[in-house]
Amino acid sequence: MNNIYLAMYRGKGNWIDKVIRLFTRSIYSHCEIAIQQDDETFLCYSSSPRDGGVRIKTMELNPSNWDLIPLKTLNKERLKTIFNQTEGLKYDYWGAIGIVLPFVKQKRSRWFCSEWCAEVLGLARPGQYSPETLFEWAFNQVGKMAVAIN
Repeated sequence: MNNIYLAMYRGKGNWIDKVIRLFTRSIYSHCEIAIQQDDETFLCYSSSPRDGGVRIKTMELNPSNWDLIPLKTLNKERLKTIFNQTEGLKYDYWGAIGIVLPFVKQKRSRWFCSEWCAEVLGLARPGQYSPETLFEWAFNQVGKMAVAIN
């Protein structure tokens, strides 16, 4: 059974969520790599503005606020390695703005959520993914990926 997901947040959220949705023209404002622990809880990895940056957190992902896309071939060792290398690094507000304003520079010592998740997924140029474009990539890959989980 696959228990690893790209979790996409579409809940009401706060003003940051509203600004992200406005500028990216999306229903999504945040994303996580989520590993299901039981029927209700997930171990979630991401960079979060609410939590100040890269972190791991146990969360309940209410289906009224979250869409889950199975990640059938996520390399768990890559997830652990990247998390260990980036844990505690600050959230990259400027980098997130750089998705819609390309002249704004990203900081390699900071991460925004979709950039961090795209890095874990091994995507080229992870800093160019918004939650919406990462959702589109994952949605298109669901039927194309192998079943094995690393």
